[in-house]
Amino acid sequence: MAAKLIGERLPPNWSYSVSRDGRIFFIDDNSQQTTWLHPLMGAPVQTGYTTVQGN
Repeated sequence: MAAKLIGERLPPNWSYSVSRDGRIFFIDDNSQQTTWLHPLMGAPVQTGYTTVQGN
């Protein structure tokens, strides 16, 4: 999960947090805006998969 971000750099004045459902989001500390997309990679961070069995 968030451990994968340890090696990824964020721009200055950016941080990240984890939502209640385990998704990682990013915070622009200057503007207080949030995004699901990594500010340098431009893509959401993969946080895992859930397997759902059908009926």
